[in-house]
Amino acid sequence: MIDRTDQGTLSERQHQRLNVIIQNAKRLNTFLQNLLDQSKLQTNSVQLITEPIQADKLYEELNYVLQPLAESKGLQWELSNEANFPTTIYGDRTRILQILTNLAHNAIKFTEQGRVNVCFVLHDEDYWGFRVKDTGKGMSDEEQDKIFDQFWQADGSTTRQNQSGVGLGLAIVKALIDLMDGHILVKSDIDKGTEFEVWLPIQDDNA
Repeated sequence: MIDRTDQGTLSERQHQRLNVIIQNAKRLNTFLQNLLDQSKLQTNSVQLITEPIQADKLYEELNYVLQPLAESKGLQWELSNEANFPTTIYGDRTRILQILTNLAHNAIKFTEQGRVNVCFVLHDEDYWGFRVKDTGKGMSDEEQDKIFDQFWQADGSTTRQNQSGVGLGLAIVKALIDLMDGHILVKSDIDKGTEFEVWLPIQDDNA
């Protein structure tokens, strides 16, 4: 791919270097945002905002961010909802999208072939939520016990093969879900994949 600027056309090598700079900037931004969120959570200064959320708009945003990422790896991206799922839900839209994006992004990042599925569900009359399932390498029982710990990743260090991060993403996801009085469950099998299941209490516009 060759880009044209006011100074001329970028060479392939320049384009590759530019992509590296952009990706590193994105990683740094994520790192700083995670640290800020972790600090806020530790000091109980995260304020949740309950608002109506149009489910179809939530799907659109999730698709916009993650479908190209999945397809760039040759993965099948599936986004669905159960037939009885409501058209409007209530909660903190920004934080719910943050949880969804983090879980789905991780599923894509650690899946080399197959598919990633996100499904919105009504668990029962008190809880709604979603399942994020992949066909990746999976995790051992020991890894599942530690996956929500701060600064821990599935190889016991702060990096995974061909990936980067500081192990705060899932810890923040768990803390946000706890703050919402929800639950998150994980089940995984080595070489078969991983599934995260999130339960969030049903709220209304008077919550």
